[in-house]
Amino acid sequence: MRALGMKWLDRRSLLTKLLIAPVLATLFMAAMAGVFLSFVKEDEAATAEVVHAVSVSRAYAQAGTAVQQAHAALFRLVSFKMANMPDSMLNQISTEYSDKLKGVSEVFDKLAAFQGLSADAQGQIDTIRKEQKAYTEIAESIIRTIQNSGLGLDSSMVDAEQQNAFVVSLLETAIQEREAAISNTITALEQKRKEGSNRFLGLLGGAVAVAILVALAIARRTSRTLNRITEAMQEIADGNLETEVVGADRPDEVGAIAKALAVFKQQAIDKTALERAQAESKRQSRRALQDRMNQLATTFEKSVIGVVDMVIDSAGEICQMAEHTAERQETGSTSTLQVAGAADATLERAQTVSAAVEQLSKSVQEIGENMTRSVACTRQAVTDVDNAADQVRRLSEAATEIGQVVDLINQIAAQTNLLALNATIEAARAGDAGKGFAVVAGEVKNLAAQTGRATEDIAQRIARIRDETTGAVDGMTRIRKTIAEVNEIAAIVAAAVEEQEATTGEITRNVQGVATEMSRVTDAISTVTFGTIKSCSGAIEVLWAAEGLLTPAEQLGADVRDFITYIRQQDDEAA
Repeated sequence: MRALGMKWLDRRSLLTKLLIAPVLATLFMAAMAGVFLSFVKEDEAATAEVVHAVSVSRAYAQAGTAVQQAHAALFRLVSFKMANMPDSMLNQISTEYSDKLKGVSEVFDKLAAFQGLSADAQGQIDTIRKEQKAYTEIAESIIRTIQNSGLGLDSSMVDAEQQNAFVVSLLETAIQEREAAISNTITALEQKRKEGSNRFLGLLGGAVAVAILVALAIARRTSRTLNRITEAMQEIADGNLETEVVGADRPDEVGAIAKALAVFKQQAIDKTALERAQAESKRQSRRALQDRMNQLATTFEKSVIGVVDMVIDSAGEICQMAEHTAERQETGSTSTLQVAGAADATLERAQTVSAAVEQLSKSVQEIGENMTRSVACTRQAVTDVDNAADQVRRLSEAATEIGQVVDLINQIAAQTNLLALNATIEAARAGDAGKGFAVVAGEVKNLAAQTGRATEDIAQRIARIRDETTGAVDGMTRIRKTIAEVNEIAAIVAAAVEEQEATTGEITRNVQGVATEMSRVTDAISTVTFGTIKSCSGAIEVLWAAEGLLTPAEQLGADVRDFITYIRQQDDEAA
């Protein structure tokens, strides 16, 4: 059951967790208010019962007083009659006696009119009225005796005295029973008040205990997860990417922090892997480029230098053959054909060198494209780091909003504390009747103070979370700066590759120029061949052409050697 409760708690948002303890306290306060209202209603009912019993007792006392006054008026009437007082005084006493009897009747009517009397009480009232009626009949017979002859008055007065004493005794018995009932009711009321106060205090203590336990459980659960996430953040910041990120499966704000940390960890892992792959690719590309450049340089040196040497040798041979053309015209045609074949071979080799240089240019271009893609990847890494920094900033803003909610709860606790203080003052004014409410107000005040302290602790923890997220943003900024430096280095390498591409293009143009010159040489040799057949003068022209070819061929050889030296120096510097 406890595990299910913790799982349910983990799925709730941080605001919901913060509101659980106040809501529980509010519910318990509502329950206590209900209990208090029930207690007040019971107390009011018991008080009403006591008031009713007191009213009935007073009515009995009034009835006793009225009966005694009527009996006294009867005795005064008899005494005045026996003393032969004037008729005016007798009439006055008679009127007074009639009024007293009427008052007795009204009091008994009032008793009978009370609501909620038990059947025994109603029967008791009926009995007293019956006995009072018997007394009234005796009194009327006494009055008739006085008005007639006065004989038998003594015995009638004795009967009246006895009947009045009996009625008074019945009334006194009823009054004693009423007073006993009132005493029992008051005792029961005091017992109920004591039980209600104990029950109220028990509920209040239970409410405070439950609220404190729930608040402690929530704080402990949340702080423990946050501490583990903070430790994971520190480990990842120190470069330990094997650290496990806990709490990412939680749907609350703590889970959001853990998910953001997991994303940051994965990005750091991807960045490390990308840097390793880029370094390895760069090393392999540089090594392949060096090998390819060395291979091409060697091939180019062999091909071009060989061709140049052949051109120089062929030019020398052409010169020798041209000098002896006049003497050996027949053999000159054959030699001229050999020169033409050598020129064709030279042209083919020059074209081979041109194709090799073009392949070298394409390889350099591919390297430039790879460096361009590397620059694009580093730019994308900068964008991803910026996005992660934005997520952490939004997390910091969410923590700030939670802090505002905590401030609101703190204000509510302060207002509750003020209301409890006012309630304590009002209870003090009420005296003994407000002692129970003063205790409740004091407990509410303590609960409000505890809530204020809890919200202050939560606010401090949220401030620490906000500081940690700020540190994470700073770390991401440093990562972004490092990636930007890598991007700049890649851009420099790309620029160097572009320079190599331009140099290779220049070599290609020079080799193509050599091929063009060799094509021209071939055409010239063909012309010489046909000229040799036609005229000896053509041999002289061939001699001049051969001498003119010798100098460019030597210059081409020197240029090719300088180019090969430059390529190898670049390879040594790159290594």
